[in-house]
Amino acid sequence: MASTENYFLNEDAMQEGSPQGILERGEDAALPPLLIIQGTADMNIPMSMPHAFVESYRAVGGSVELEEYPDMPHNFILRVGKETDHALGVVKAFVAQQLTASTVATPAD
Repeated sequence: MASTENYFLNEDAMQEGSPQGILERGEDAALPPLLIIQGTADMNIPMSMPHAFVESYRAVGGSVELEEYPDMPHNFILRVGKETDHALGVVKAFVAQQLTASTVATPAD
């Protein structure tokens, strides 16, 4: 949390730059295809947050994939292990798919 506070400097800036907030406010924004890799044991980001974001992103016409990793903590992808290997494979496949598709949605009216 301290690194987030250091980056944004204050609560107002944090709310202004929040992707969820941007969607909720109906701001005009590009909607590139997204991949979210999330450990279910992440103590920084409860699973309700990515679930809400996925719902909001799709509601405005965005394409998003959420890959959940049971019992994995925040930043698990930086550790050695089978979950990391799997997640990196998912990332590689997602990037390869995007390189062949290259489509970006715009917010639905």
